[in-house]
Formats: sequence, C-alpha cells, structure tokens
Amino acid sequence: MVQLPVPERILFLGILVAAFAAAVLGYLLRVREDVRIRRSLRIVVAWMSGLAGILLVFRAAAIRGFPLTGIFESMIFLLILLGITFIWSSLFLHHAWFASGMAWGLLVLVVLAATVAGPASTLQKEAQTPWIAIHALSMIIAGVLIVFSAVIAVLWLYSSRRLKDKRISALFGKMPSLDKLEALNLLGLQFSFVALSIGLFTGIVLAIVKSSSLNMTIHDWITDSKIVMTLLAWLIMLLTLLLKYGLGVRGKALARMTLIVCFFLVFAFIGSTLLCKSGHDFQGPPILTPEEA
Repeated sequence: MVQLPVPERILFLGILVAAFAAAVLGYLLRVREDVRIRRSLRIVVAWMSGLAGILLVFRAAAIRGFPLTGIFESMIFLLILLGITFIWSSLFLHHAWFASGMAWGLLVLVVLAATVAGPASTLQKEAQTPWIAIHALSMIIAGVLIVFSAVIAVLWLYSSRRLKDKRISALFGKMPSLDKLEALNLLGLQFSFVALSIGLFTGIVLAIVKSSSLNMTIHDWITDSKIVMTLLAWLIMLLTLLLKYGLGVRGKALARMTLIVCFFLVFAFIGSTLLCKSGHDFQGPPILTPEEA
C-alpha cells in the first residue's frame, strides 16, 4: 500500500477505515438490533464503494484507459460490486447476521486488496485486445458472486449448527431461514458459474490468439498457477451443480463445496500473485508520477 501515489494512498486508507467501521457496525447490529445502526452500515458501505470508485477514476486518468490492467484494480472493482450487492440485497434481507457477515466479508476483501496494492501500469502492447476487458470483467463478476455465496454458506453452516445444538434464541429474527440461505447460496453459484465460464472461454480465445506474441506456450498456460486454480474452481462448481440437480445434494455439502470454490478463486486472484510465480500477468512497467519521473 505504501507504493501507491499519495492521493491513491489517502483514498485507500479511507476505504480501509470505512471497512473496519462497517465490520464494527455489523457486530453491533448483531448485538443490538437497531434501525439506526442498520442505516449507518449502509451509509458506510456506500461511502466505501464511492471512495473505491474515485480511486478507479484516478487509475483511469493515470493510464488513460479502462482501469483493469492489474490485480489491484480488479480487487477494487470486486469491492465496489460486492458493496453494491450488499446495499441492494439488504433492502429485502433485514437480518442482522446477514448484514454482519457481508460487512466482515468486505473487510477481508479490503485487507486482501492492500496486500497487492501497487502503482498504476498499462497493459503490455501484445495483450491490448477487447478479449482482455471481457475476460477481466467476467472473472470479477464471478468473484463477487462466489464471495456472496461463501458468506451465505458460512451463515448456513453457523445457523445449522445452532439449530442442531438447540440454541436458536440468538438467531431468531436475525438470520434468514435455512431454506432461504440455501436458495441464495445456489443462486450465487449459478450466476458465478456462468460468469466464470465466460471468463474461461475468453481466456482460451486469448491464449489461442496471443500465445506467440506474449511468449507463452500452451504448456505455460495450462501449468500456470492462476489458471490451474481458476479451472479447479470451475470444475468443482460444475460438479456441485451436477450433484445438486442430479442427486439432490443440498445443505451442508452444498455450503462446504461453495467454500472450497471460493478458496480456489480467491487464491487464483491473490495467492497465485503473492505466493506463486504466475505468467498470467500482462502489466507493463508502472506509470511514474511527476515526482518519480
């Protein structure tokens, strides 16, 4: 995060503070159901999403193009879309545990974004193609939806455990029913699968068209950590949906498989960049600020 230009660093610090504030408000909402806390939480999430949008405007001005050139921009886009998803879904899901779970999910995303924060950069000339934009947007949408489903899956597992232990008093009126949680989990999985399929298809097209100019062989593509993790997430998601509609698998198995898919996708976004050497990186050199130049 310290590598960011000063204006972007200030904006991101504001995003980080807002994320912590949202998490605190989410906890308070669980402890004490209060419409003022709920309203404040929505305002803080909207403020956080707005700051993230301004940050992307700075990035767009710096690269003079659409800001989807790196993992940090992708994480900021993911944060904005998840914030919008939370605000929209909270209009009809008036449950304290749902709001709290989403708030803490947003905080985790902001912290992960901080680990990959860096200065703006342009795409490599060889990668400048419309397929890149479609691929990146599809993957971000898939990420938003699977994070949403993962939050719902955690709530389902927690609620199910409380019911099994016959400790339902803390959940009464604060948690959606198990059937509603499962339906929301499945809805997120279905749409995430569609978006991820589009992302993989456009990625395959990019690999076919641009392999030689990007100095990547087919072997490089299929052994790249980011691509392997994304493909595993897609296969597990496909298996989950087949088991759901073919064998009627539901409940705990569905929730756990959702969490596994979320792990692989988050690792594809973040872990492969930080821990593995991935060739799936088409960024050019960082854009220097006037002071650095």
